[in-house]
Amino acid sequence: MLAALAPVVACIAEPIPSPSPSPLVVPGIEVSPLGEIHGDYVFVLAVKPPPTGPEEGEIWAAPLDGGTAKRVVRWTAWAIGGYGVHQGFGVLARQLSSDGRRLVIPAPPSLLGPARLGGGLAVVDLVTGAARVVSSPDGPDSFRPAWSPDGTRIAFDRYANTFWIGISVMNADGTGLHPLCDAGFAPDRSGFAGCYGVDGWTSDGRGVRFYEIGGYAVIDVETRTITRFDQAGTSMVAASWRARRPQLVGAFFDRAEQRIVVADADSPAPLAIARRATGGGAFFEARWNPLDDRVLFREQTGAGDRLLVTVLGGAASPVQAGGCPVRGEWHPAGDAVVFISACPGAAPTVRTVGLDRQGSDRSVFTPPADGRGLRLIDLAVVRYR
Repeated sequence: MLAALAPVVACIAEPIPSPSPSPLVVPGIEVSPLGEIHGDYVFVLAVKPPPTGPEEGEIWAAPLDGGTAKRVVRWTAWAIGGYGVHQGFGVLARQLSSDGRRLVIPAPPSLLGPARLGGGLAVVDLVTGAARVVSSPDGPDSFRPAWSPDGTRIAFDRYANTFWIGISVMNADGTGLHPLCDAGFAPDRSGFAGCYGVDGWTSDGRGVRFYEIGGYAVIDVETRTITRFDQAGTSMVAASWRARRPQLVGAFFDRAEQRIVVADADSPAPLAIARRATGGGAFFEARWNPLDDRVLFREQTGAGDRLLVTVLGGAASPVQAGGCPVRGEWHPAGDAVVFISACPGAAPTVRTVGLDRQGSDRSVFTPPADGRGLRLIDLAVVRYR
């Protein structure tokens, strides 16, 4: 069982907005470039949800060693965070390219033409600050984008006339747009069927992962063959993927049981590595450790949420994290956890806690206390070489 010290709380300087943002390369998207950076960073998506209409969004970058956080993107668009991470709209790990240099985001509605709801896409270069719209005004409304591992393609959900209508793929510059699979009413009009709910790509770049009505699935981008895992995600950020076997780990459920399961794309029979009866709580956001077979996941209970770590064939151990964890990811070093803490009546923060005797619980990011009431929706960790 993993051991951890009692939390040792440390504070960092309060983040400040970038004093000199780049020119508005794309009107409505303010970018403050990071320049060439090195080390371990956490990116944080903060959103001010309006009663109706587009959301105000910000993306902050904070060094995990305790340096000063910087706001790198600020803009207004539809479904930046989707009023909560469980809907899978704002998922930074999926929207960041594998090298951490580029980010694909919903584009401001003003750039997409009067006939559009507002679901377009834009690509931001976080190093230089350059930005460009990559979806045309006459294309489908585009949500939940995901970079391919090699950074050459983007998969996304299509939406029209109040319905999800499928998944499409295009090149990173917006060319080569084509449908990958469709969604809509079943032929007998008895229900909804098809593919939507993009989760990301498989590690080899051959498949796009998604959550559909029938459960979690992967579609081969060349053959269009769909592999279904017959597992329903507890949210639309329930699973993660890696190159080595087993490849998939996910938080899934049915009427009787909550499970953390592992599986492979070519042998999708799931193996449960943690389970509990449905009712009174649930599992969420299963995440592979970047270095070994440990899995981080969140358990929701009547007494509040907690983070746990388990390993294939082993028992789950709680992470000794302070605060109220609502979303967690592994530190790039694999020996600590980075998580959003959102306690009632307190400012939300991003914290990190070590899993060994040298670990500590400390704050690495708190949004500015400017009265706007930003919600922390999601986070992603990146190691820059």
